[in-house]
Amino acid sequence: MSDELKIRIGTQNDLDELMALSLAACEENGFVNPNPKKILGELWPALNLEHGLVGVIGKEGGMIEGGILLRVGTMWYSDNKVLEERAIFIHPEYRSAKGGRARKLCEFSSRWQIHWGSL
Repeated sequence: MSDELKIRIGTQNDLDELMALSLAACEENGFVNPNPKKILGELWPALNLEHGLVGVIGKEGGMIEGGILLRVGTMWYSDNKVLEERAIFIHPEYRSAKGGRARKLCEFSSRWQIHWGSL
C-alpha cells in the first residue's frame, strides 16, 4: 500500500468538514468576520462541479487535512474566464506532517488550469 499523498475532487459528502475547515481558516486569518452563507455559496456549487471544484486531502466523509477551492470566474481587469484559486488551507494538525500538502494542492490547481473548460 502506498503512503503517497492523494488529492481527490471533493463531493457533497465533504461539506461539513469543508465548512469547518473554512471557518477555521477565517478565524486564523482574523481580519474579517466570516459569513457561513457566503462560504456555503462558494463551496456547494464547487462540490457539484458547477463552475468549479474542490481539491481535498482526506477520505470522503472523514476529516479533511487540507483543501483548495477553485472557481471559474473573471479577473477584475478582463472578461476572459479563468479558474481562480479562491482559498487554500491546511489543517494546523497536518502542517508539519510529511508529504508537502500545500505544495501538492498548488500542483493540483496548476494541473486543473488546463482542464477547467470541461467544468
